[in-house]
Amino acid sequence: MFKFIIILTLAGALPNFLNGGPKTVEDYQLQTNLMDLQTDSLKRKIAHIDSLRTRRSALQAQKDELDKPTTGLGEQYNHILKLQADSLTDLDAKIARYASIRKEMSAHNGIKADSKPAAPAGFDFNQLYSAITPEALNQYEKTTKDKAEREKITTARGIRGIYDRMEQALNSPYDAKKIEKVRRDFLGHKPGTAQMDSAQWKEIRKLEVSLSRYNKGVTNFKGVISGSDEVIKASAGKSDAEVADSIQRQVLDPAQEDIDRRIMVVPYLKTRYEQYANWLKSTPMKPTPPEIEAIKKEILKIKN
Repeated sequence: MFKFIIILTLAGALPNFLNGGPKTVEDYQLQTNLMDLQTDSLKRKIAHIDSLRTRRSALQAQKDELDKPTTGLGEQYNHILKLQADSLTDLDAKIARYASIRKEMSAHNGIKADSKPAAPAGFDFNQLYSAITPEALNQYEKTTKDKAEREKITTARGIRGIYDRMEQALNSPYDAKKIEKVRRDFLGHKPGTAQMDSAQWKEIRKLEVSLSRYNKGVTNFKGVISGSDEVIKASAGKSDAEVADSIQRQVLDPAQEDIDRRIMVVPYLKTRYEQYANWLKSTPMKPTPPEIEAIKKEILKIKN
């Protein structure tokens, strides 16, 4: 309140002061009071500036404290990087040295290997004969001088030859002489049959049994053809479905056991019978397709 009154008083005297400077005691008093006010303002500004400087110093001190560990970590990090770089350089040098040593050892071992005959690699004679190929036997024969092993090779080669002949006979038109000979060779191959394990025996025996049924399979196939032809001839005017049903009941069903046991175990007969039967069951009253006529003629002309 007191300061407000002083300011009002000074404001009232201010015009005299501004018009030519102090002329009375009141003017001098006004000038003095104005200077005091300016001095107080400057003191407050200085105090504020000092306060700011103090805060700045405190903040700088805090920053310096924070920078110290950061700088230390940075130095440690750079030191670690240098150690890693040195370690990697040393490791690369060791790897290169070890690679050189391994190369020298490989060359040395190669020389030693070349100076000695190769050891027998061994051969699994208990594989199925379908897996024992002539190429594999020939390769093994080149690597072993063992008498017992070479005898096994000879025996396995003989049985594999019989196996191939059996398969060829089953996939070819019926030939009684070839079938009889290959069956006789198999049954008379005592070293081979003695060497076989149970799985090998079953494999070869299955082919031999199929060969023994080839003749009867041809007979059964001929019976299906002749029986189906008779049904077709007696079914004029009927639909394909009706005739197919008649063939199934009168011809195929009664012969099914023989078909499964004798025809379907011989690949040559099986493929032709499946094609022929499919036609019988679909369109037996349509004109016979050329491929079906060819199958009928081929089977009917076999002499068994």
